[in-house]
Amino acid sequence: MARYSSNIFVPPSFTFLTFVYVALCKVDNAFAFYTIVQGLILGLMLPVFFFLLIKNKGIVSDIDATIKEERIFPYLFGVGLSGAGILINWLLDYNTLVVIWFIYLVTMISLLAINRSWKISAHAMGVSIPMGVLIHFEEVTSMYYIPMILLICWSRIYLKKHTTTQVVAGSFLGLLLSNLIISMI
Repeated sequence: MARYSSNIFVPPSFTFLTFVYVALCKVDNAFAFYTIVQGLILGLMLPVFFFLLIKNKGIVSDIDATIKEERIFPYLFGVGLSGAGILINWLLDYNTLVVIWFIYLVTMISLLAINRSWKISAHAMGVSIPMGVLIHFEEVTSMYYIPMILLICWSRIYLKKHTTTQVVAGSFLGLLLSNLIISMI
C-alpha cells in the first residue's frame, strides 16, 4: 500500500487536483475547461513525463529520487513550468490562475533552496498545498485532505525515503506557503 500510494500520489497529481478544485468551484464555467486542461498539461503531464525521461536517461537513479542532488532538475523544471503558467495567465488576465501558479513557483523555489542542505519531503509538501488553498476558501472542505496527508507521510516514512521530521516539515511548509500566499493576494 505504501509503494502504491507513493507512486500514484506524486506531487504533480495534487497540483492537478488543485486546478480541478479551482475549475469546479472558483472560476466561471467558461474558464473551467481551460483551467482543468492547463492543470493537466502543465501541472501533471509535463512534470511526470520529464521525470520519467530523466529517470530513463539515468539522471535520476530511482523513482523516488532518493539522492537529494538528483532532485535539482525536476525542481528547476517545476520552476520553469510555474513561471510559464504565471506568464500565460497574466497575459490572458486570468488572475486566479496567476495566484495558483505563484504558489507553486514559491514552493518549488523553497524546495530548491532547502534541498541544498536537507532532503525535505516534496510528496508531503505536494499533498499539503491543495489543503492550504482549500483552507483559504472553504475551511470545512479542507479537512478532507488530512487522511491523504497522513497516508502520504506514512508511506514516505514506511518506505524509508524520509524521516518523520522531513515529512512534517514538508506538510507544514506546503500548508503555510500556500495559505499565506493566497491570503496576501
